Amino acid sequence: MTLDACVIYPISLCDLLLRLADAGLYRPAWSERILDEVQRNLGARIGDPAAKRRLDFMREYFEDADHDGSPFLASVPDCLDGGDKHVVATALASKSDVVVTSNVSDMPSDCLAHVGLDVQTPDEFLLFQATLAPEVVLRVLREMSADLSNPPRTPEEIVEGLSIQAPDFANLATQLLDRVS
Repeated sequence: MTLDACVIYPISLCDLLLRLADAGLYRPAWSERILDEVQRNLGARIGDPAAKRRLDFMREYFEDADHDGSPFLASVPDCLDGGDKHVVATALASKSDVVVTSNVSDMPSDCLAHVGLDVQTPDEFLLFQATLAPEVVLRVLREMSADLSNPPRTPEEIVEGLSIQAPDFANLATQLLDRVS
């Protein structure tokens, strides 16, 4: 799964996505160009040193996630917006079958289908993961909660925080959490 910069930027969403990858639900992929975009935007918000630490940790922990999409740029369909071609090229380089992005209007599914790719919002992707492996998603939410101390957050609060970016996932996760409480 290729992660677009817009899903790596928000910390809670990124944390959940990467923890699900660490749990073995999927293999994340990105490029230096995608991470550079995150660095620029995140650095403006939290400062360059903090943004660099976060991205360096991602690079080190997921060493095989970085892919150079440059050789695949010529294979990207012309129907795609020029600013997003590098994301699709990264997906092709990494042999991903899905691009996870909040910018679905810039990546029409009928266009990506020409190269065997699907596009999913973070909500669609997380909902699929929660449907496929609810016990893993619940475990990961609990682990996130246990690791957060400043400020501490319950799994329910984490899910509530994701409700803007992933409302359907948040609804399902809330139901799953309610069942085990």
